[in-house]
Amino acid sequence: YQRRVHGDSYCETYQKMDSIKEKLKVLEHKVEEMKKLGKFLEALDILEESLNLRKAYFGETSDEYIDCQDKLCELSNMVSLFFLQKGKFDVCQEYLRKAENLSHNRPKCRAITLNNYACLYRKKGRHRIALSYLEQALAIEKKLDIAKDIADTHLNLCAIYSQLNQHNDALENVLTAIMLLQDDLLQEPNGPEDKSTRDKVSALVVAYHNLAVEYEYLKRFDDALKSYVRALTLSQRHFGEEHYLHKNLMRIVSEAGHQVKFRDLRCNAGRLRMRRR
Repeated sequence: YQRRVHGDSYCETYQKMDSIKEKLKVLEHKVEEMKKLGKFLEALDILEESLNLRKAYFGETSDEYIDCQDKLCELSNMVSLFFLQKGKFDVCQEYLRKAENLSHNRPKCRAITLNNYACLYRKKGRHRIALSYLEQALAIEKKLDIAKDIADTHLNLCAIYSQLNQHNDALENVLTAIMLLQDDLLQEPNGPEDKSTRDKVSALVVAYHNLAVEYEYLKRFDDALKSYVRALTLSQRHFGEEHYLHKNLMRIVSEAGHQVKFRDLRCNAGRLRMRRR
């Protein structure tokens, strides 16, 4: 009799777990629907409900919980940047705190959150605090050894040092970012470019643009021109002339006071492409 009771108990437990897993699938589907509709705050609430369920039934050390924790941290960071772009610094900081609380023992999420704190303080004009956050992020990323993430942080450091008029420090950071991205891209397998590869190329285009800007500040105009050519060549080769990145780069270069040299720049870029063929 006791064995039968225990058997019923196990059966009920399995049925309950199946019910929970089914509910989690429904919640995951809703999250994706909300994200596709651009309703990120709604997606955040649903994901938080999912996290609480996973904590209750699987525990905080389970893969189910940790996977959801990472997604919630990532989405909280995304929402924080949305409010940052709107100039709503207090709301941005609120979501960064949420991300920070979720990033304990999750070093990659922690580094992303620290980078976004740096973006917030940079916007506020508090560059020294921003630098402190970036140095913390960089220390974490170096341990994780993910080249693209380290390069992104060096690009952020470049931007802040540039605003502080420390252009040699900015130059050092952008050159480090370029070296990391180039080495990483050389290890990519041959074949069609996936999203990861295109993201790296996009970061490299931005890095060459930033390098050109720093060379200009340092009055190394020939080096600046070569870097602009490199950025334009990369963006056209990998994304095409109609891509927003290439168009933005063309506009930025044109508006940056290069009208006199702009025709030569385009010709140089064309010659560079011809030589590579």
